[in-house]
Amino acid sequence: MTASPDDVPSDYRHIRYIGYDRTGIDWNRKLSKDIQKTLQQVLLRLKDLNDAQYEPFESDDTNEWNSEEKETIARAMNLGMKFQPDPRSLSHALMRCMVCYVMLDRRDGPVTEWGAAVACLLNEKVHMLINEQQKGHCLRMRSVFFDIYASHAFYVDYLYDSKVLPMYTRQELWRYLRDEFCGQCFEPHIRYVQENFDHDRFNVDQDQYYSLGSLPQERNPICCRDNFYVADISDVYFNEARGEHYYRIDGLLPPWLLGAQPIPDENHWLADWGQKQQRFQIGDTVKFKVKKVYEPKKYDHIDKARNITFSQIEIVSRA
Repeated sequence: MTASPDDVPSDYRHIRYIGYDRTGIDWNRKLSKDIQKTLQQVLLRLKDLNDAQYEPFESDDTNEWNSEEKETIARAMNLGMKFQPDPRSLSHALMRCMVCYVMLDRRDGPVTEWGAAVACLLNEKVHMLINEQQKGHCLRMRSVFFDIYASHAFYVDYLYDSKVLPMYTRQELWRYLRDEFCGQCFEPHIRYVQENFDHDRFNVDQDQYYSLGSLPQERNPICCRDNFYVADISDVYFNEARGEHYYRIDGLLPPWLLGAQPIPDENHWLADWGQKQQRFQIGDTVKFKVKKVYEPKKYDHIDKARNITFSQIEIVSRA
């Protein structure tokens, strides 16, 4: 039995444990580092045991790239792209560009220089969407997963300060960031993270953000832009008896507008009183101004629904 992060048991009869004190300062960061050290030692041990299965990394032969792929790589190099394959596993790599780094993973085969170049150009697109003057907002691209069965995926964090609301909805970010390179599609996966930007320990690039399973966000936040609330339509209900439509928004209005914290499983609906004609559909993005907020209520088709009356509403983009 051992507690040293630099020591890894040599077989199943040994146990490696990690001790930590949750009352200590930065206990989670220390625990994370110890776990990373242990995993690194495990990987090195596996490499030693299976050295025959590992081949040294060889640089891509640029003669194999077509003109479009070469142009993609050249654009990324002009942005200062640094490509670092993982010597222990060629299906993993690290791309550095524009003061941030992006983890690269591939389902089958090695991560290529072209793949790193695509990640660099996607990162540039993410980086340019929100500028430094927009205080309390930050977009960071964390990783790219190159698949062989479906569209490739890249993962983006929208970090926003607790004093503000995000500016862009999930659908808006998906429409803007989704891209295609050399006939291959790359689709964004957005995670919203509320933080305290004024905290002295806040860092947009801390390690925990690079774990897809960390910082789960149960609900998307409502967005605000140009004095309008902005939201995606996630459901539509037509009340035949009253002859009017209701539109569920993806997210909840902020507590200061509700006058209280939302209850578990609460859901918000834009009530289009007396409107028989359906104006919006699922996936549309709308902006609106709130006139009145009703208390949550149970209906035949749904529970804990809160109706919202709006004074203005406009379509931002169609599904």
